[in-house]
Amino acid sequence: MASVDNSFLRQSKVLATGHPLIGFKGHTASWKAMFSQKSTEAEWELIIRDPDFQIYEEIRIKTGADPLRVPAFATKKGTAQWRTAEEYGFPTVERAIPRITAKIPWIKLSERAFSTGTNKIAWGVWKSQLRLARRMSEKIASGQMKLPEGEAFDIVREMADHQKFLADAIQRASLGRLQGLAPVMGGLFFALRSKLGRFFFPRHLISSNSRVRAEAWRDFILMNVFWGGLMLLGDWLDLWETEKDPRNAEFMSARIGKIRIDPWAGYRQFVVLYARLVTGTGISSVTGAEYEVNKLGALQNFIRGSLAPLPGILLDFWTGRNFLGQVVEITNAK
Repeated sequence: MASVDNSFLRQSKVLATGHPLIGFKGHTASWKAMFSQKSTEAEWELIIRDPDFQIYEEIRIKTGADPLRVPAFATKKGTAQWRTAEEYGFPTVERAIPRITAKIPWIKLSERAFSTGTNKIAWGVWKSQLRLARRMSEKIASGQMKLPEGEAFDIVREMADHQKFLADAIQRASLGRLQGLAPVMGGLFFALRSKLGRFFFPRHLISSNSRVRAEAWRDFILMNVFWGGLMLLGDWLDLWETEKDPRNAEFMSARIGKIRIDPWAGYRQFVVLYARLVTGTGISSVTGAEYEVNKLGALQNFIRGSLAPLPGILLDFWTGRNFLGQVVEITNAK
């Protein structure tokens, strides 16, 4: 097994250098899509007409792992609503409100850019992993690599593991048999699958698939080193202030006057929650004072802070207090 893993690590260095290029292509495609419907359609056609898309679909149907978001323009009658972008209210042609919402200019342009860019990146990474899997399969078949007795290498099974990891990494967690309820849950929790993807990401750090495990650790380290280093560098150069206590809600964000910059794409909130649960204390992001944390209350507040706007407001009015514990005056129109 060591020979297979060592070869993978050597070859994955080549893929790692290619990922920044994939990211650049994704951002470029995103900007083009924002201003061009034809560009949006062309990028989606490149994906679904790719001969390897059949493998992706086979894995998606069997496992539910679906890192690609079906663009709003591509939805048609019969398209499962959960396959679209939950960040934009699950666009669909079959329901009036989502159909109207998807046509609002600023939402239409944003969704077009977002879905195209993330799909370009996700598909680029997926294809690079497929090339690596095929290369390994060829070497195993030719005898250049040897597997332990009783083990076999299957490309589809290998890609299923990578597709599950990619779905969580791109914040498209699978709900399994409850996939069809994603739009309903989206009405209660803001971008539920996105939050679950961030929550489940660490499981891939201990994946039984050594190739997925290596990829997860590399991505995890690169993300933390890059953004953490950037935040600390800016603090050192006095470009902004960086909060360094993980019990503070503004942990590792940049503050310039009253402006705060959070580059962590939602991952920071989990670090803060875990730090507070472990230490039993928190730090106020307003006063800087330390306070005791009720662990059950911290979990309740975390879940409450994840609610969609309308359920959150209704809960505030029902309890008479918001998630910060402040009194809500229902009679106060402001």
